[in-house]
Amino acid sequence: MANEFVGRSPLQAAEDELLDLAVEVCNVSRAEAVQMSIQRRVINKVSSAAARELLERWTGSSDDIKRVTEIHRIRLGEMLKSVR
Repeated sequence: MANEFVGRSPLQAAEDELLDLAVEVCNVSRAEAVQMSIQRRVINKVSSAAARELLERWTGSSDDIKRVTEIHRIRLGEMLKSVR
C-alpha cells in the first residue's frame, strides 16, 4: 500500500482512499446474479455509509485522515465476513 502513495501527501492519499471506500461493493456482478439466479447484496454497507458521511463533512484535518484509516479497517472486516 505504501508504494502507491510515494510522492503524495497523506492528505492526497486519504482523499483518494475515502473516495474508493464510499463505493458500495457487491458479492457478485449483476450479470453473474442473473446468470446464476442468485441475489446480489452489498457487502460493505457500514463502511461505505461511514465514508459517504465523512465525505459530506470533509475538512482534510488530521482527524479526518485518521478516520479514513478506521473506515478502511471496518471495510476489511466486512469483506472477511462476506467470505465466511
